[in-house]
Amino acid sequence: MRTLALATLLAISLSCTANAELILTSVFDAEGTPAAGDAPQGVELFVSATGNYSGWRLEMQYDGSSIPFGTAGSFFTFGSEADFTIGDYIYVTSTTADVQSLTGAPSENIFESSLLAVNGDDRVRLTDGTNVIDQYGVTDTDGTGQPWEYTNSFAYRNNNTDADGVFTIGDWNISSPGTLDSGNAPLAAVLGTFVSAVPEPSTFAILGLAGLGLGVVRRRKM
Repeated sequence: MRTLALATLLAISLSCTANAELILTSVFDAEGTPAAGDAPQGVELFVSATGNYSGWRLEMQYDGSSIPFGTAGSFFTFGSEADFTIGDYIYVTSTTADVQSLTGAPSENIFESSLLAVNGDDRVRLTDGTNVIDQYGVTDTDGTGQPWEYTNSFAYRNNNTDADGVFTIGDWNISSPGTLDSGNAPLAAVLGTFVSAVPEPSTFAILGLAGLGLGVVRRRKM
């Protein structure tokens, strides 16, 4: 009976995840010359569950505007080609070539949209098309002069934090405005480095099997 219970627990652990499947890990407003390939603006997303993300959206609030998130003309929607693999970093940017040059990410992981030409006072929200998954910036608030401003700079999610549908400033490492005025090296150093708090599926399997084996041993001793 105990072995059966442990096997059931293992099956549940393998089928569940404790964090959002796709989360915001960076917003960036690099300073530079677009023609020189050194002025990427946009966001980075981390994939914590393999799947197709068609219909997921990045919704924008610009500058001092209080136009609601999701208003027509202010969001980017992933199409049917959005097949993402666990552990991938996805970029949505106004300048594909700039991000590819900075990160070396494969072209299939970079999506271009002029809507992601973010300034350091813009707010970005991630939804699955219905539910709010993650957000950077305070709703209806111009970021200029705010603790979360990233003008000519960037913000990067702290390791082992997760999305909960609201903006939590403590989850972010926010570089001072102007950090990228002298070049994008600080941004290049952090993109693609986020570490999720949730173990890979293989880790769940190892821990679950270890628990199952322990249960069998204890039963034999009885």
